[in-house]
Amino acid sequence: FRDGNVLGALIPLPPAPAAGPTPVTLHLAGGCLIVSNHNYAKHSRDFSRDELRGWTNGFYVEFWDSADFRDLAAFWVHVEKIAIEDIPAGAGRHRCTVVRSGDVTLELVHNPWAEEIVRATVNGQNAEVPHFEAVHGVTGAPLLNPDSLYGEEAFKVFPG
Repeated sequence: FRDGNVLGALIPLPPAPAAGPTPVTLHLAGGCLIVSNHNYAKHSRDFSRDELRGWTNGFYVEFWDSADFRDLAAFWVHVEKIAIEDIPAGAGRHRCTVVRSGDVTLELVHNPWAEEIVRATVNGQNAEVPHFEAVHGVTGAPLLNPDSLYGEEAFKVFPG
């Protein structure tokens, strides 16, 4: 997608279990792109915590300055080469996602039972990621304020 001078690639990670043959949906509402991942679309019911922790879904996102590509076709060539390996926790405790994009390899190991990031690397080097964050790829400056709405930050923003 393009928004002004920003190019973005949003790649859904296939939900498991999947709510039918098309579990990822896109639509426009109020001028916004709405992307939904559906793990379940049947009658309402309560699921055990352990069962829900075994479910997976998510997205991989890249943002680029439009000056980095001569046109959208060149950006699309880049996006088509992005390779994602997403290994769910299953009977184990860790979900591992590896992304190869250009000359960069990202690895994220997540423990869904403890809701913690176990390991994050960029080209094999440790990356300190205490929670979800969005930073400028060149300067490292935060793009969200507060950094996230995960854990303690959420309680500060939405008290009581």
